[in-house]
Amino acid sequence: MLPLVGPHQSYPLLSKCLDVEIVAALCPPSWGTNSGQRYVKLTRYRQPARRYSPLPLSPPRSLMKNARLLAIAAVATSIPLIVSGCGGADAAESSGAASVSVGVVPGVDLAPLYLGIQEGVFDELNLTVTINSLSASSSSLLTALGEDRFDFGYADTLSVLSAIEGGAAIDILSGAAASSGNAQLDYAAIMVRPDSDITSLSNLTGRTIGVDSRGSTNEFVMRDAMLAANVPAELATWKTVPFVDAVGSINSGAVDAALVTEPFLTTARLAGMRIISYPYAEFDRNLTVSMYVASSAFTEKKPEVVERFRMALQRSYDLARTKPGLVRDSLTSFIKTGADVRTRLTLPSFTTHIDTGSVTLLGERAKKLGMIQSIPDFATILP
Repeated sequence: MLPLVGPHQSYPLLSKCLDVEIVAALCPPSWGTNSGQRYVKLTRYRQPARRYSPLPLSPPRSLMKNARLLAIAAVATSIPLIVSGCGGADAAESSGAASVSVGVVPGVDLAPLYLGIQEGVFDELNLTVTINSLSASSSSLLTALGEDRFDFGYADTLSVLSAIEGGAAIDILSGAAASSGNAQLDYAAIMVRPDSDITSLSNLTGRTIGVDSRGSTNEFVMRDAMLAANVPAELATWKTVPFVDAVGSINSGAVDAALVTEPFLTTARLAGMRIISYPYAEFDRNLTVSMYVASSAFTEKKPEVVERFRMALQRSYDLARTKPGLVRDSLTSFIKTGADVRTRLTLPSFTTHIDTGSVTLLGERAKKLGMIQSIPDFATILP
């Protein structure tokens, strides 16, 4: 426990352990009722949002929820800090090599993760990553994650919200992919056969529609787009069709229309299939489509490993944004694609940022559609 006895006092050892710089200062007059009180100022931290926390108010939630390393409280004229995992053998173990498992559902959204592994980003942070891509849907993946069969997982946003609502012990770490922002050329689309009599969403009444997972973000955006075209989802027949089978199911007539994502979308376009909607961008150009999450048990047990994984993700995403050619090449490591498809496909917006506005709107609309029972407390569950 370290007392901060005066303003502008820092602790190098604490900074070294947590990769932060902490100083004490007095609240300025502009802070109103908190004027003159001490507060903790974080001048360097891995998650820079919410940099200041006036005391005796609550500490930054991002520190408490995500790092789970720091507790700050005001007692009389001193400010004690309680730090866990920063001494002796525990520190050596937490900063050493670690093996982690990530459950995923294959899709172009995963390119930054695979790219980071290929380019040694995770190795640089002493992380050995094993990817399990056997889950058929986000819901089954999240169930496995809640049962501690994986340490981390990648899943669509609505499935994550539904799982948390259902009591799943998972923590949201970051965004994974967002809409390209282009309602004329996004990385997911509702497609039909070249000779189909379906020319718009309004023609979907009474048709059979394919979606990769029920209760997912993909089903939601399709339902929302159909409702905007005055076609209640209940007037269509829904069929679960994995991404890899979507194009074949449309061609065979098993479904009349389906949501198809890249790289299968470009394959279908090159084969002459028609697009009647880009539902991600049509719903919200900034839509956070998918997220990375962690098992709450793993977060509690190994917070430093979780933070290293988050840091590796951020570096991988930075690389993906600056090297799109590498991203396209990396697709061959987890999805079979030809050069003609890789050079033409539309990439998502690769960002770890979670767009609160779009996610909040998704939650509100999903509740109206009966896909979730209540609107989540986003201030609590988002990093």
